[in-house]
Amino acid sequence: MKTKKKIRKSTGIKKPIAREQKFNFEVLIGEIVGEDIIPVVDMLKNKQNVSEFKLAEKLKLTINEVRNKIYRLQEHNLVVSIRKKDKEKGWYIYYWTLNTKEIKSLIVSLANKKLSDLKKQLEREQETNFLECSNKCMRLKFEDALDYEFRCPECGGLMIEEKKNIRLENIKKQIKLLEGQIVAV
Repeated sequence: MKTKKKIRKSTGIKKPIAREQKFNFEVLIGEIVGEDIIPVVDMLKNKQNVSEFKLAEKLKLTINEVRNKIYRLQEHNLVVSIRKKDKEKGWYIYYWTLNTKEIKSLIVSLANKKLSDLKKQLEREQETNFLECSNKCMRLKFEDALDYEFRCPECGGLMIEEKKNIRLENIKKQIKLLEGQIVAV
């Protein structure tokens, strides 16, 4: 007898937003703290007060490596901690939790900075005429290409007018995506 599989219907709205937020989260960690931190952050996600010793054990790292990674997160206020004294050994154990409010704030500020940069880039692209090498090895402003007599300084190929539409559309798509990500956060 065949069993029927459950098929979940999706509106298509929630999943892309979740992907965008995850993308932002990973970009944030990679750009601000370093990509080697991501496993530690994954262990702390949706958990509270995780012992640094448990993190070291689960990630198969030394306690010093884990502390180094956590302290790098703490420098940016991405984690908070509580400390408790171990009654048997007499030393303090730190328990760590992600600071989700600060992470969201950093995501928004980073996205706003990127959005501003993309808008400046779009404006620059619209105002400036560019020529590109026929071999696609270089791209120059019209004035600079004129200095090189419309020849590529790298390969000597002919500099031809660039197709702006594709580049402009890509920048506009990136701007629209970032604006959606900012709203989703």
